[in-house]
Parts: sequence; C-alpha cells; structure tokens
Amino acid sequence: MVFDWVNVSTPFSWCFVAAIFLGGAISRISRRSLGSGRWTIVYIYLTVSVGMAAGGLFVPGPAEFLDIRLAYLVAVCTVIGYFAFRYAVRFGVPLALLAAIALTIFGIGLRGWAPIRGSSTVIGHVRVLAAADNRVDLELARGADSFGGAAVSGSLPNGSILPVVEVVRLAKYYFFVAAPVLYRLEAVSTSMSPDTSRELSVLDRSAAGAPFVASLPGIGYDRIVGTGVRPQPLGEYLIELDFLPPGTVRARLTAGSP
Repeated sequence: MVFDWVNVSTPFSWCFVAAIFLGGAISRISRRSLGSGRWTIVYIYLTVSVGMAAGGLFVPGPAEFLDIRLAYLVAVCTVIGYFAFRYAVRFGVPLALLAAIALTIFGIGLRGWAPIRGSSTVIGHVRVLAAADNRVDLELARGADSFGGAAVSGSLPNGSILPVVEVVRLAKYYFFVAAPVLYRLEAVSTSMSPDTSRELSVLDRSAAGAPFVASLPGIGYDRIVGTGVRPQPLGEYLIELDFLPPGTVRARLTAGSP
C-alpha cells in the first residue's frame, strides 16, 4: 500500500495536523461574536495542536524536528487551516476535494510500487527451466511467495542472471506515503547494460520506466541492476532487496527458496 495516513516515523505528519488545528484556533479567535462556547473550541484546537507538535518532537526524535522544511510546512498549513475553518463552505470543502483528486492521481502514478520496510526483503523468484551453452530458459515471479502468483517465462542469451529493480525516493515532506523509498521489480537480465533483448520483464514495456510523479520536486528515480549468479539447470533463486540507511538500495540474486 503506497499511502500511510498514520506515518508516525516522520515529524511532517505530526506537524501537518498540528498546523491545521493551529490555524483553526486562530480562525476562531479572530471571530468577533461566537457565543459562550468560543474559547472552549479554541482550547480544544490548541490542545490538539500542541499535542501533535509534542508528538512530532518526541516520537521521531528531536534531531528530525530540526528540518527547516518543517517551518515552511507549518506556515503554509496554518494559513490553510485558518481559511478552511473560517470559510468551510467556500474554501474548506473545495480544498478538500482538490486534495482528494491530487492524492488519487498521485496514487495512480505509483500503482504497482511497494514501500521498502525493514533492512531486507524478498521481492521475487527465478526458476531455471533449462540451460544450454547459448540460451537459458527462465521463469520469473514477483512477490515473497515462491511462484504463488502470476509468473512470466522466456528465453535469454546465457549469462549471469541479474535482477533489475526500479526505485523511487521521496523527500520527507511526502509524509502521506508509507515509506521514503518505494520499489518495483522490473526484470531479470543477462547483461549489465540496458538491453531489452537480454531481459525477461514482469512489466509491460509501456509501464516500465520512471513514473510521471518522478517529475515532482523531491522525488527521484533509479534503475538498479543488482548482483547475480550463473544459472544452474533447474535451479531456483531468490531476488532480495537490501535497504541500507540513509537510502542505499541493493538488489541481489541468491540461491535457494524459502
């Protein structure tokens, strides 16, 4: 799942909520006649705001809280919160609809991508059906389950089998995404150089490559060719992805099956 609306590992998600309610509190204070319940609502909004700000400080850690981009986020979201609470019908509702549309388009752009969680994960399996001097017949499947889903098969020029993985890296202010690094298994290859004639892909060729969201600020795209093995007849191999903070991703092919 690409989106994660409770991503507590980054202060950006905490400060986003804190700033929205801070703007709501300011909008209530700025009204001249709200009745006797004005300050009660203000206190509730400020309590939520301060509580979320404290969470952003202590849960991810104070070091994460020193990012200057947090100040920009708080300033912008405080203004948004002010107008959203002050003019709910004229500003708040249209803004919510626009945000929903933008997030839907963003999610479509990252359909098929998965977040990297933990330091190592199995992302695919390769089975050697036959190996000759010049050709090797392979079967490739995505996912942690050994050929539990749809698999593709084909023949490639013989050589070491190398995993090809696409990686998208996102800046911290994309706090609504489940992880700062997303991956997608593209293919296995018998060449270190890009050569579709030596690749067996699990993706449609029109779908491969950088997603359109990679053109947005703070989003980068990489195509990684990992380390491989020489194919053995009837051998089965795991495609593993290693994540080494602060952002290094390595792909490798290892012998064996779970």
